[in-house]
Amino acid sequence: DGTMKKKSLMYKSLTQFIVCVAILLLLATPLFYWLTKSFYAEDMIDIIEAVQQGKPVPALDLEEDILHGAGEAFKGGWNQVKLYFMLGLPTETQEDMEGIAVLADKVARRYYEIPKDQRNGKCQITASSSFFVPKPFSPLQWATMQPMEEYIRRAGIVQEAFRNQLNRKSLRYNWHTAEVTVLEGVFARGDRKVGKVLEEAYRLGCIYDAWDEYFDYDKFVEGCKECGRPHHFNGYDESTELETEDYYIYYHNQNYKRG
Repeated sequence: DGTMKKKSLMYKSLTQFIVCVAILLLLATPLFYWLTKSFYAEDMIDIIEAVQQGKPVPALDLEEDILHGAGEAFKGGWNQVKLYFMLGLPTETQEDMEGIAVLADKVARRYYEIPKDQRNGKCQITASSSFFVPKPFSPLQWATMQPMEEYIRRAGIVQEAFRNQLNRKSLRYNWHTAEVTVLEGVFARGDRKVGKVLEEAYRLGCIYDAWDEYFDYDKFVEGCKECGRPHHFNGYDESTELETEDYYIYYHNQNYKRG
């Protein structure tokens, strides 16, 4: 009887906990949406309009914040910093790409501004870049995705810029696998039919492909061919012009407009 009472009490407590979590989620969802629309949507609309008009995407000026934060970490004894970027965004320029290396070098310079006797050896600034994939239900879902060769070319521009920096020996640059990016585009913008591609790739031996040493792009290409699906993202060309309001599906409110 004692065991049954304990189990009954445990199930009752678990049920109450689940109900409380469900209520909190119901209350938090509209609050989160309101905060997102109030403090985030304005910036996203500016980005969307810039993309439509072929203008540079407005960016927040965070360089000083990054340098200040790195400087404080260096004063605390740290000598390594990791920076993350994205290549291939709409209206991206060569200056934007080379700016990745320039910012990494500025971080290294901030380290070497500390007196030598107070440093913790040499610093290591690592910059990594992924490639832009237009995800559905996001502000840039209709934006152009670059082909694989273009991503590799852009990564090469960044890598060359790193070689030209004053503190290049303290800098390191990594980039996301272009083949994986292409597949991300296929699965992100594909319909339910791409599920067959994933199953076929599994049958062909794709199991641990999250690890680079096991990733086999050719098997995914073969899986696409077997299923009669394109093995590349079919949105390289500029998409048809859409009115700004057409992008507002991201906000789950087609009637939302800037006041």
